[in-house]
Amino acid sequence: MPIDKPMDPLFNQDDFEMGPQGFTAVEEDVLSDEPTLTETEDGGMLVDFDPAGLSLNGDDSSFESNLAEYIEDGELNSIALDLISKFDSDKSSRSNWEQTYKEGLDYLGLEIEDRTTPWAGACGVFHPMLSEAVVRFQSQTIQEIMPAQGPVKTQIWGKFSPERDKQAKRVQQYLNYQLLEVMTEYRSETEKLLFSLPLAGSAFRKIYFDPSLGRPTSMFVPAEDFVVAFNEAARSTSIRRLAGPPPCSCLPRILWSLSMKLI
Repeated sequence: MPIDKPMDPLFNQDDFEMGPQGFTAVEEDVLSDEPTLTETEDGGMLVDFDPAGLSLNGDDSSFESNLAEYIEDGELNSIALDLISKFDSDKSSRSNWEQTYKEGLDYLGLEIEDRTTPWAGACGVFHPMLSEAVVRFQSQTIQEIMPAQGPVKTQIWGKFSPERDKQAKRVQQYLNYQLLEVMTEYRSETEKLLFSLPLAGSAFRKIYFDPSLGRPTSMFVPAEDFVVAFNEAARSTSIRRLAGPPPCSCLPRILWSLSMKLI
């Protein structure tokens, strides 16, 4: 016994539109997955491997565009809650270290305290051993890091040649010029870092390009302002890390790009 089975229509009414001369077929733009080639004025060629891909706002957005402006509010809230939860988890994991660090700062005896025990106006005394050790570490280390000829010293890897030796000297001179003459805060921020390092056990430096100054900038980031999970073995392998002000970058990468312009 045959079974009636509905058949899909060969044509859909949406495939046609009514015009002055009757029904006409609607042509749809077919997006091709094939890469497109565009010749540039200098004879080069631009290859677009995703011609069907759309930009965030329909036009050519710059690489530095703020993605938060193109994400739905609901998704932004979800991302924010997830980040806050993970930040609180990382911060709580180092609570014991924060308490120990805070007590260590008190033992330096650098703050004037208004004591009320055993009586009002009583004098408190701290032994200067810890503060002397910190200052001694800072003064000895800064001499090694910042010698008179400059903190940068180049070394040639591989085959030696007079040309590579001259290039290495130019790089060394330029990097020392950047750190000592252009980045005027580099030494003072390094001294702050060396004072905090023996107390906190860790210290960080944030190096970034400051648009307002028009040059690379080096700023010391205290360990208490750099949040990372306490059980992470190394900063480079940590999943999350949150620091203070501007974006973090790499000093050798920034200065190396600058040195290549000079050479």
